[in-house]
Amino acid sequence: MRAAREKLDQSQRKEARSEQEKAIEELETARAELEEILRQMREEEVERLLVLLEVRVRAMLRAEKAVLAGTDKLATPSQTQSDRERQLEASRLAREQGLIGNDALKALALVRDDGSAVAIPEALEQVREDSAQAAARLTRGDVGGTTRGILEDIVLSLEEMLGALEKAQREQQSKAQNPSGGRPAEPEEQPLVDKLAELKMIRSLQKRVNTRTKRYAQLLTDGAEQVEEPELFEALDRLAERQKKIERAAHDIATGRTE
Repeated sequence: MRAAREKLDQSQRKEARSEQEKAIEELETARAELEEILRQMREEEVERLLVLLEVRVRAMLRAEKAVLAGTDKLATPSQTQSDRERQLEASRLAREQGLIGNDALKALALVRDDGSAVAIPEALEQVREDSAQAAARLTRGDVGGTTRGILEDIVLSLEEMLGALEKAQREQQSKAQNPSGGRPAEPEEQPLVDKLAELKMIRSLQKRVNTRTKRYAQLLTDGAEQVEEPELFEALDRLAERQKKIERAAHDIATGRTE
């Protein structure tokens, strides 16, 4: 009787263990399926955001090049254009530059909502700040070298951003066409752009800060723009603050910390 009971207990334990293993296997399968769904959702989200940003940045770049070309034209002496006409054109360019700054702010909101990038938000923030500074200078009819230098920096920044976004889109398409096997990565592990692209962007931002700092310091040394000395000192203070932000962004990229 005892032997029969022990055999029954063993059978029941074996059956219970088998059911537990089956339940665990089903949970693992369900978890893997959920991870795959989340991964696909993240890929689709990244793809949509890249397209939106690419369209916005491309439009901003086109508009910025037009503002720069118009400013270069105004900087060239003209016998057929009155001072009043030149001021009106400079004011128009200032309004266009202000719109570009607004577009940068909208793009910045998109990137910050995503929260997976570091360098792109910093670059967009600098475009917004530079747009405000350039618009203020154009409003008062200043089309000198300092103003044009700011506009040129905005063009360079937008070109680099556009290149990074286009590269990310190509990589996203390649990933969709050639999915890798094995266990899918966690959805949050896929950033908007890869770390290398972000580091390249940070390096470019740093380079522009260095160049502009030297340019402003030289202007102050030469006394070429004495009327603007207070503004140049303020600009240097802003560059110092920008330097801190770049260093913080570089640290965040290196440590994997996003917004």
